[in-house]
This record gives sequence, C-alpha cells and structure tokens, in this order.
Amino acid sequence: MTDGLFTVHTPEGTETPLVVEIPHAGLHVPVHFLPELLASARAIGRDADLYVDELYGAAHREGASVLIAGTSRYVVDLNRAEDDIDGHSVAGGPDAHSPRGVVWRNTSEGDCVLAAPLRSEAFEERLREVYRPYHARLAALIEQKRERFGCAVVLAAHSMPSVGRASHADRSIPRADVVPGTVGRSSADPLFIDLVDAHARGAGFSVAHDDPYKGGFTTRHYGRPAGGVHVVQVELARRLYMDDVTFRRRSGRPGHALRLQPRRGGASRTGIATISGGEYVADGRRRLTPARGCARPWPRRARGARAFNRLFAMDSADLSSRLRPEGGTLRRLAC
Repeated sequence: MTDGLFTVHTPEGTETPLVVEIPHAGLHVPVHFLPELLASARAIGRDADLYVDELYGAAHREGASVLIAGTSRYVVDLNRAEDDIDGHSVAGGPDAHSPRGVVWRNTSEGDCVLAAPLRSEAFEERLREVYRPYHARLAALIEQKRERFGCAVVLAAHSMPSVGRASHADRSIPRADVVPGTVGRSSADPLFIDLVDAHARGAGFSVAHDDPYKGGFTTRHYGRPAGGVHVVQVELARRLYMDDVTFRRRSGRPGHALRLQPRRGGASRTGIATISGGEYVADGRRRLTPARGCARPWPRRARGARAFNRLFAMDSADLSSRLRPEGGTLRRLAC
C-alpha cells in the first residue's frame, strides 16, 4: 500500500511481531523543495541507502510489516529528532553544530546540500509533509504489534559506506560487514541483539556492535524493552551487495532479489540452534517474561525467530528442524 511519500507492505501469511522500517532508501525530492537544494543527483544517491528496500523485499511475505520511505534524506532525515538542527540549516536555529541533522546542510563528503538556511516556514513544511506522517505511521505499526502480540520488534534497516568517509570519525577505515546498533545494548532485549549477531556471523559476515553507528532516532526513541518495544538498527556495508563508487548492484538481475555476498567463505545458509541468554524447553510455545517484553505467547512456529532468520540468512528452511527436539515438539525460549 502506497501512502503519499512512503509505502507500507502489510504482512502476508502468518503475521509476526516484526516491523521493518527503511527510512533512507528513497531518492525522491518533491518539486517544491528543489529550489532549496544544491546537491547533485550523484550526491543524493551516494547518501541514500540504495537497494535496501530490495534486500528486504520479501520481509512482508514472512509476516513482517514493512515501512519504506520514498523521499530523499536531503529533504528530511527520518532517523533524526525534530529538534536536531542548527542555525546554518534552519534560520534562527540553535547555536550548535549539526550539519547532518533532521535537515542536512552538508553531504557526507562535506559539500553543500542547501542553497541557504531554511526559513522556519520551509522547515515546518518538510516536517508536516514528510517527517510527521512517516513517524505517525511507524508508531501506529508498532502499537498494532504490541496490541496483538504483547510486544513489537523493529528492525531499522540501513546500509553504510564500506569505508569511513571524509566527514566520519572513522575516515578511511574499512567497516565491519554488519553493524547492529542498540545504544549499548539498551534498545532491545539481548535475545534479539544476539539473534542478529548469531545470524550474521553464521553467514560468514564480520560484526561490530555500535561501531560506528550506535543507532539513530528510531532506535533511541522507540526502543523501550521494558515496555515491550525492541529496536535493532542494522547497518550493512554496501560492498556486500553493490559497488560503492558506481552504485551498481554486485548481484541480482532485474526482477531478481538481491543477495548479500560474504567477503570470505561464509555459509549461504544458517539456522539458530541456541541463543545467548535463554534456553529451549519442550512446550510448543515461545514466551518472554513481561519484564523482557513479550508477555503473550507467540505461535508454535516461533514467529520472531523465523522472520529474523529469513531476513538475514535469506535461505533458512532448516530453522524449524533445528528448533525441534528429537521427539518432534517445537520448543520455546524460556528467558
């Protein structure tokens, strides 16, 4: 379903508590915002999370709800707080240094994005037309999951330059393949953080938690494990699926899904047999205690684990067999 400047894919088949939000894959600049921009088309593409919407293109068929922004982050950055501005990006803004806040005034290479600081009315227009409707829909999706399952699990899907750029603290330093950002493991229960880690490592990818990205606005604002909302921001190094310079896909053809490519001889399939922080018990249902998030039971198919596995391993038909003891009864996770 397309709603203005973003798209929502509703779950197909058995619904899961998972919400995949993709805030930076968009390239669109509404025509009435064009006069305020100096950035080139190439800069818009370079600072977008190109193809991330394709990488998670099958998530809704695994039961996840998917929210995809279509607007360029040069219009408004949906992974920043509304007040993340300075006087050089918005006229009358605070005396701060925020060149890439909710409104970017510099590209990641240090070039100008804006022709001049935005008037307060122009800034408010961007928030009203793009930012607030997006977050209203994201908040609604999260609440729907909480009402149905007792918890929501948000995967904030991003990609990152494979090597730190001129404006980054890790300039010229190669980055890990996968960077889960959880603000020091505070935005999600360890169950979900460790699940992402295990899948990535099992598929042959290198992993660095919170380095160089700890998580943006979505992670910090919505991640409330005690309240049943778990958020993990996942940054994928672009070398895994595209050329950082030419922007061309490394794999996949028109009409075919992109696949992540481990740099080393990692496995193309993986399943989770154990997860740090819990153990499996014969019961047929999967439950987290109220203090850790999901107070209500999840169905026999271990929905959350299955959805995460499909998204990261891309091919995980063996997950169910790995979760079943020899007696054949699906086990649950007791935390």
